Amino acid sequence: MPHATHLLLLAVNDGERSRMMREMRRIRTAPAHRALSRPVLLSALLSMMLIATPLTAQPEPASDREPSDDPMTVLGPREWEEVGESIERALRWLASRQQPDGSFPTLETGQRAVDYVLGCQQASGLLARVNPRVNDVTVSIATAGHTAAYNHAISGVLLCEVYGMTHKDQAQRIRSAIGRGLNFTMAEHAKPKRFPADEGGWRYVYPAARERADSDLSITCWQLMFLRAAINAGFEIPSEPIDQAVAYIKRCYKPDARVLTYTILHPQAPTRAMAGTGILALALDGLHRTTIAQSSAQWLLAHPFDRYNQSLNIYDRYHYGVYHCSLAMFQMGGRYWEGFYPGLAQVLLRHQTPAGHWATESPPMGDHIFGNPYTTALVVNALAVPYQLLPIYQR
Repeated sequence: MPHATHLLLLAVNDGERSRMMREMRRIRTAPAHRALSRPVLLSALLSMMLIATPLTAQPEPASDREPSDDPMTVLGPREWEEVGESIERALRWLASRQQPDGSFPTLETGQRAVDYVLGCQQASGLLARVNPRVNDVTVSIATAGHTAAYNHAISGVLLCEVYGMTHKDQAQRIRSAIGRGLNFTMAEHAKPKRFPADEGGWRYVYPAARERADSDLSITCWQLMFLRAAINAGFEIPSEPIDQAVAYIKRCYKPDARVLTYTILHPQAPTRAMAGTGILALALDGLHRTTIAQSSAQWLLAHPFDRYNQSLNIYDRYHYGVYHCSLAMFQMGGRYWEGFYPGLAQVLLRHQTPAGHWATESPPMGDHIFGNPYTTALVVNALAVPYQLLPIYQR
């Protein structure tokens, strides 16, 4: 799981937040089919989104109708106005929580904002404030061993999104950081795997000896998102690691459950977050209409988020699942998006506090320790997907 303020780069200062809000109001009054321009950097909604153009392979033949060209038709004008107002309240609340150094209140293993990210990069290229130690993975999700791999990839996507939208000196710093971050990602990918089934994926930076998998779907998807964002930003990425990662993701599919799951050799009970993550990862390679993606999306429709902040099982994280599944179902389009987003928006808007935030994550997985800036950022991203405010959001 990403346990970081990487997910909180939604509003950096009052001026940028105001511009973002004006842009949101403009979008709500624009024709639904109109292509949306890139808004002011950092006020835009997080940068951990995907675009469903292929990295390497061409899409397999579709077995369902084409995704709708107009994702805004799933709600009426008044409902979209309510969504926009909800996002604005959340952005105001998040901006009020940001600290002078650009960080947000959360654990020490989960702090970031653009200058903050650049200042946190390790000599190895790892984008993380706290450098993990060997065997620094325990049952606690608060350790750097858990968070560093996520923080690295999410920060990498952020930097790729803001690269080219900053002044020259900052852009040069960002380019250098991205390059070193990509080198770290590739080095992590090349680490030997104990189990052939895990070839092609990513895992924790320093996994504990007791870890029963050398790759997992969650971290692998985030790393692919970093590579996708880097390609969009003009960086050259070799195709072989991407092909290998996609092959690994396909192996995470469980035919008996008809859904993608967390690991291959030691699968957990299916979760919504991993189903959404897997669909996203396939969409990064243009494979969002494969049987694997479609059956996983159908599984999601059968397991909606109608009970706010409630988990399906001990592994199911509600808000993290909301984030990934909204992105995934948007890329799926058609009946998947139509059957998913309206109900989700209704539940989330009903449970937003008057102050603008959402509740901290409920047990059992323990993400409550990261606070409600974390969950609020995830919800804002989930709600804002159809606005397509950044290229990496778009279909």
